[in-house]
Amino acid sequence: MSSWVFQANPNFYRVDAALEALSDHTWLTNQHFKHIILGDEVFIWRCGKNAALVAVGTVLSNPALLAVPPDERKFEAEPLKFDGRRLRVKVRMTKISPPVPREVLLREPELSSVAVFKGCTGTNFALSAGAVEAIHRVIDSRPLLG
Repeated sequence: MSSWVFQANPNFYRVDAALEALSDHTWLTNQHFKHIILGDEVFIWRCGKNAALVAVGTVLSNPALLAVPPDERKFEAEPLKFDGRRLRVKVRMTKISPPVPREVLLREPELSSVAVFKGCTGTNFALSAGAVEAIHRVIDSRPLLG
């Protein structure tokens, strides 16, 4: 099993609202589509001004040519960016509450060099075993809200 960070840009997709409304989501696999498989672990990263880990999930399908389901379309801020059948996976997600902000993650030595947490663009990022352990440690040490 591998672990990944899938990045959500709030300028294109309203990830926070989507996480409130749905537990199953489709996600583009623009990178690493030959390696992302059913059962892999996924962390959802909201980039931008309030960058944070916002959800953890499990890949429910191998990458396939899929369209965005109708119940997810309403969360697209830029619908044309997601239009059509493209390589995507289905992911079941659980919201992290409170989200884990960038500055908290970057304090961890195992996470300080993870490209996506430092502002790298892209959709899918592979994580090392050490990074995954550090993320779980940070999440598990935070107080839970609602």
